[in-house]
Amino acid sequence: MALLVRALAAPQPVVDDAAAAGVAVATLALLREAGALFSAAREAGALDDGDDLARVVLLWSSLHGVVGSRKLARFGVGALTPAALVAELVRALLVGWGARRDDVDDGLERASRAAAREG
Repeated sequence: MALLVRALAAPQPVVDDAAAAGVAVATLALLREAGALFSAAREAGALDDGDDLARVVLLWSSLHGVVGSRKLARFGVGALTPAALVAELVRALLVGWGARRDDVDDGLERASRAAAREG
């Protein structure tokens, strides 16, 4: 994961276009799969109209930024822990895209409980 984050954050391409093309095709296919979930949420009335692929890319890239901020947690500020930042990010994006805050909070709570059981 760190290698991917560094490669995407570098201002210049780190591999040539021909080498990156195969990865780009596979990545785009995966992002479109995730976009289908956003589409289903829109069709169910849980999200407002919008560009599903752009939403997936925004969420994915934002989460990578949050992962990179995990060093802030060492200062003991609860709002700066990765879990707190992820929850706030997901809440802000989904509510901004039309989701009901109560539904988002319920989903975040369920995800937190599931992660605690697995962890």
